[in-house]
Amino acid sequence: MEARPDFSQILAESSSILILLGENPDFDKIAAALSLYLSVRSLGKSVSISSPSQMVVASNRLVGIDKISQELGGKNLRITFKDYQAEGIERVSYDVEGGQFFLTVIPKTGAPSPKPEQVDISFTGIGGVDALFLIGVNGLSELGGLNKPELLSIPRVLVVGIESPGLDIARSRPTEVIDPFSESLSEVVGNLILSNNLPLDEDIAANLFQGLIKTTANFTSPKVRAETFQIAAELVRAGAKKAAVSTPSGGPVSIAEPDVVS
Repeated sequence: MEARPDFSQILAESSSILILLGENPDFDKIAAALSLYLSVRSLGKSVSISSPSQMVVASNRLVGIDKISQELGGKNLRITFKDYQAEGIERVSYDVEGGQFFLTVIPKTGAPSPKPEQVDISFTGIGGVDALFLIGVNGLSELGGLNKPELLSIPRVLVVGIESPGLDIARSRPTEVIDPFSESLSEVVGNLILSNNLPLDEDIAANLFQGLIKTTANFTSPKVRAETFQIAAELVRAGAKKAAVSTPSGGPVSIAEPDVVS
């Protein structure tokens, strides 16, 4: 049986990467996914990040939150006519003249033409994506209504998490980066970035630090270990600042940089 490639091999062999979160991801998953997105993008890779769910307001303080789309991949251009009855279209044709592409929408007799303000342009599809990174996704049911067979047909699948994926994902024989002893995906991704010498700037460090703080309740969780503080120290060195997060009761708490002996 052919050995599964490791993370560094997947990264080296992939030019277009889709990072995917499941439905309703928590703050830690979003922080981890965005950090990996920003780091891989800094390598010059073509990378997009998506989730079936709209991001909640509480995640707005994470750098790059506006890059998470509910559309997949972003390789295909889609033109939508908002508030326009499709029955009014007779046909659609295209021409190429002088190296330029022209799309013509021809309405039926008596039907109005779409107005410029009704034209909405977006990007969809995963055509050309050669690597899929699933962040904190343990089963295909977490991907909602996304085209799961299409996703798992991507040549390289990487699962990053704190528990092994379910059988429905495992059947695709993904490469797994799993740390069952960690409580935080931000810790897992932080270690992945550091151990592979990937870019770690102030924004990436800030995202990971916030995810780590949130999940470990400011390092008070019983699952906090020496490795957690080592990652936190590296993030502080990379520029992570003091942050304010919400406690379980909803009140703000001031987060100080951890005292770690280097």
